[in-house]
Amino acid sequence: MKIFFALAVCLAGLTGFSPPLLAQDATPFDDNAVKTEVIQEQINEIGRELTDIVLENIQNYLDDELERLKKHNPKVQEALEKQAADYDRQLDSKPNDAQTHFNLGELRDEMDDGANAIVHMQKAEELYKNEKNIQGLAKARRSLRAYYKKYDFKPEDFNLKAE
Repeated sequence: MKIFFALAVCLAGLTGFSPPLLAQDATPFDDNAVKTEVIQEQINEIGRELTDIVLENIQNYLDDELERLKKHNPKVQEALEKQAADYDRQLDSKPNDAQTHFNLGELRDEMDDGANAIVHMQKAEELYKNEKNIQGLAKARRSLRAYYKKYDFKPEDFNLKAE
């Protein structure tokens, strides 16, 4: 409990927080028991907020670490490569299948193959547009925006049309 009090005092100093009952001009409550109770509740609230922040950061770190470990697991990589080969075979027989291009784009992103993820997602976008599939088009465009940002590319870096 002493740690939380010290932490609360430090945070109060850093943030300029001054509880009304601790201010110099606070006169309505001079009873020490009331002041102590109010201070204790403020300290408890700060402790709860700090605990929530720490737990959220720990969870984010663990999620990121799990993703990193999955990507470096040879069995996972092998399974992803097999799935990509299956999609490539599907595209050999049906090269204009928007959903297969979309799925392959997502898979390539999962494999951190940004350039191929973007190429397949652009193809899916074009095919969805031709099919007038608004939902598919919207999903492809959202994915493309995320991929451009994630892999630091611009749309003009990938011109599928022959010049």
